[in-house]
Formats: sequence, C-alpha cells, structure tokens
Amino acid sequence: MPSVSKAQQHFMGMEYAAKKAGKPTSVKMTTKQLRDFAATKTKGLPAKKDPERGDTPRHERTESRRERRSEGDVPRMKTAAGKKAMAALMRQKR
Repeated sequence: MPSVSKAQQHFMGMEYAAKKAGKPTSVKMTTKQLRDFAATKTKGLPAKKDPERGDTPRHERTESRRERRSEGDVPRMKTAAGKKAMAALMRQKR
C-alpha cells in the first residue's frame, strides 16, 4: 500500500531503517509493509494528508479519473469542443 503523504513516507522510511537495523519500532508492521510504504515516490504527494480527501492513495484517484475519461463522461478541457461539451454537461446538471 503506498503512502498518502510525504510525511507518512518519510516516517515509514525511518521505521523501515530501524527495523532493518534490529531496533524496536513504534509501529507493528512487517518489514515488507514498511518497505512498501517507504518505497512510495513523493512526487505529487501532499506534504500532509488532507482530512477531507480521506486516505485514498494517489494512484487510485488517477485510475478512476482515467476510467471516467475513457467512458466519455468527462470531456477534455484542452479543446474548444471539450469546453463546449463541459458547458453543456454543466447546464444539464442544473
């Protein structure tokens, strides 16, 4: 499971290093679990977890957005046609 913030990734990295050195840790996790959290890339992660977004990892949010785009529910905003489609979609929701 990947980390959801840079702070969590940093903390798990320290815990993983301590566990590898044979020192006691403050979390009850296996070495593999700690390694998975510590190995998360920090690019795109928030500094701290946003309480409103919950603990959904970044890669799950990205996949669902891609799935919606592939279904055609969310028009792309980069083209004029996409902007018109988005405006029409917003009018329908009202």
